[in-house]
Amino acid sequence: MTKIITELQESIIYLLIEGKNNYEIAEELNISFGYVKKNLRQLFKKFNVSNRTQLVMAVLPVKSGNYDL
Repeated sequence: MTKIITELQESIIYLLIEGKNNYEIAEELNISFGYVKKNLRQLFKKFNVSNRTQLVMAVLPVKSGNYDL
């Protein structure tokens, strides 16, 4: 099956699920705050959602309990 998100976006989602904010995500992934925001906007579009909470709720049903995207 083809993945619809990049590895970076998958990492961002994992960190969102852990409750991290954009600054914490940027620091942990060693990327800029702006790049986190850009990827979040792309994820919102891909999953047809408008905020972080909706994104997490959209991906949780896809997971098998061990954060398998």
